[in-house]
Amino acid sequence: MIDEEGTLRRIATIDEAIHARGKVGKVFFLDGIAGNDAWHGRTLHRPLLTYTEALAQCRSDNNDYIIVLDYWSPGTETWPVAVTKNMVHIIGLQFESVNWAVVVPGGDNPSFNVEAHYVEIAYLEIGAGATKGAIQLGSTGWWGLNVHHCSYGWSYTTGQDGIRDPAPFDAPYLNAYACIFGPGLTRDGIRIEHNATRGRLGVPGKPSNIFDRVGGIGINVTGPAVLEGVFNNKHILAADVAGGALTFSHVGSSQAFIDDNHCGYGNQPGDFLNNPYRDLGNNHWGVNWKQASAILPAVV
Repeated sequence: MIDEEGTLRRIATIDEAIHARGKVGKVFFLDGIAGNDAWHGRTLHRPLLTYTEALAQCRSDNNDYIIVLDYWSPGTETWPVAVTKNMVHIIGLQFESVNWAVVVPGGDNPSFNVEAHYVEIAYLEIGAGATKGAIQLGSTGWWGLNVHHCSYGWSYTTGQDGIRDPAPFDAPYLNAYACIFGPGLTRDGIRIEHNATRGRLGVPGKPSNIFDRVGGIGINVTGPAVLEGVFNNKHILAADVAGGALTFSHVGSSQAFIDDNHCGYGNQPGDFLNNPYRDLGNNHWGVNWKQASAILPAVV
């Protein structure tokens, strides 16, 4: 377990900030390296070992927090981690913009299968199996998932997708911001296969999501989604591919406002020939950028 003086001060600050936000439940500490699921998990010196046990200790709708001190996927974890308690916050430590806790699931699984409402996941590096998303919607649906300051397929992880909403489930009020989706993802950064009603992929006023050379499409909306919008995302393409930054491929997708997204490939206009935005639905487009030029999406 990490016990440097600076880290302890940061833990104290986190704890103070949590309680300053209003009514909260219990705070559990998790250390996947030096924890023990036989401990109570309520102090720095007696952390739990697994997400599975930490979530079992949480009470639904109680606004409980799991503070992840350290993690590297112990073999005792149950995969995927089933998040079935409403209003749970899973928060990792961060060191100088690097996520310290790394979740590498066993087998062809998501890391987190979210089947609860108003869940927050932040400050983790998260991987997935070869055909799964790192954070994936479960069969019972979710409301209000808030994912931020996480990385996927970045330093130590791989997977098919970063965040995935599989058909035929809805993910209302999904918020995703300040995340990094990297080249370890073989398909898409964020993949919405059905709907994310009033969801925001990128949040105005919050730090940008960064899609850095993911294997497929940065944000791929393949279902009849009715999003609130897609805002202020930064895309670096792995290749000059049409629709490589953002694609709405379903004719039933509608009403989303797409604004202030940026996409780059190469350093000269001749390096970047295709339109990185594609919309076959009925969405609303503001000012979005291809290199230094504003551009409207392709519609074919």
